Amino acid sequence: REVVMRVLLQGSSSLARAVRSRPALRFSGSAGSRSEAGPVAQYERMVAARELEDDVHQRAALGKLEALFHIILDSGYAPPPPAQVQDPRDSPKSGMVETVAEWARGFGLALGGGSEHPSGVGGAQVSTFGAPKEESQGSIFFSWGSGDSASSASAAGDLCRPPPGAPQGVYLYGGVGSGKTFMMDLFYSCIPVEKKRRVHFNSFMLDVHSRLHQLRAREARQDGIEPLEVVVRELLEEAWLICFDEFQVTDIADAMILKTLFTSLLEKGAVVIATSNRPPEDLYKNGIQRDLFLPFIHLLESNLLVHSIAASSTDYRLLKGADAAEDTYFDSQDVEQRECFDALFQRLSKSSQTQALTLRTQGREVQIPRASLSTRVARFSFLELCGKAVGAADYIAIGSAFPTVFIEDIPRLTLKDLNQIRRFIVLIDTLYEAGVKVICLAAAKPHVLFVPPGG
Repeated sequence: REVVMRVLLQGSSSLARAVRSRPALRFSGSAGSRSEAGPVAQYERMVAARELEDDVHQRAALGKLEALFHIILDSGYAPPPPAQVQDPRDSPKSGMVETVAEWARGFGLALGGGSEHPSGVGGAQVSTFGAPKEESQGSIFFSWGSGDSASSASAAGDLCRPPPGAPQGVYLYGGVGSGKTFMMDLFYSCIPVEKKRRVHFNSFMLDVHSRLHQLRAREARQDGIEPLEVVVRELLEEAWLICFDEFQVTDIADAMILKTLFTSLLEKGAVVIATSNRPPEDLYKNGIQRDLFLPFIHLLESNLLVHSIAASSTDYRLLKGADAAEDTYFDSQDVEQRECFDALFQRLSKSSQTQALTLRTQGREVQIPRASLSTRVARFSFLELCGKAVGAADYIAIGSAFPTVFIEDIPRLTLKDLNQIRRFIVLIDTLYEAGVKVICLAAAKPHVLFVPPGG
């Protein structure tokens, strides 16, 4: 219940903001020392300029990123070309084993793409037949004689062998609005690495699944290499320093490939930074076949420096969004405020004719019931966005197409509405990440939108 409430508050803080704003961060190429160009120095300059409030918890977390900053620069680290890294998993399978394994993976389970799977990947292929042994243990298809897969979790993490000199990444977790994303972005803006990527975790996994789908559609294999290994090589050719925002796992299709995906990334020299609201041990909690996911948790804990900033109780996004909320959050129970909501939609759409549209993305069609093409403003009811099988891929498409989104008739929510709550969380998180201006008409203020049991 507390987790749901915290994330709803996270969403409400971003809903209340007229436009998402982040400080302009630039790397200085002057002849000063690296310490003066690092994230801590940038932070101190912003505190001195009163752009930020000094926070001891943020400083402690930023110190971990500062250390990584200097390790990368002082060592001149760069991973070897991915194709030159020999991996025993690259050896081709042969004959009947490969044929049957491909059939089993293609058969898979028809999961994903619905309310329970917010990454929006339809028809997930999650059979583990033919996968490495540590991933196939406990499979619902081939679990006999495998032993206790949970007990193998710790041993599985030791199988990851990063190249010599590869810096250890960082996993930051803590309460919403505590500054995790800001600190990661500060590091990202300061580090003078050409091949770097900053990406929302949902978007990254959608990209991975899309690449896998394209490879399988073309039946493309490179010298017998597994499709996921081909994707890893492509990713590392583009960026070896990868910063993930909002690291979370809610989709079984993601959960079943993460161990192999991240093992390969780390063994080929990737440096990973991640922010999350959850500690690693709480990822994919209560998920389907979670015992198969446990080795990935150990992989994170063994190969990334895990740091908690949970002690910071200040939600800076709520503070910044307080004033803006007056213009973006309306009470649906108040006739006058409902009229103001409608009037604002008319003003921002410049009273142009609205129409229904269809967006096409990832092989899916996203219905937009009301939109102004001239001003790129869209309007939805809560049920249109959260009351049916809509996922992150759909929300990403909406956020990419429309800088302003109106959401009306948001009800008070209880634990009976868990699927709608999950979709709402993913929706707000995705629109926030895209910098979308969100205007809401809701049945209650953000902090009381969720009704706890007995409340």
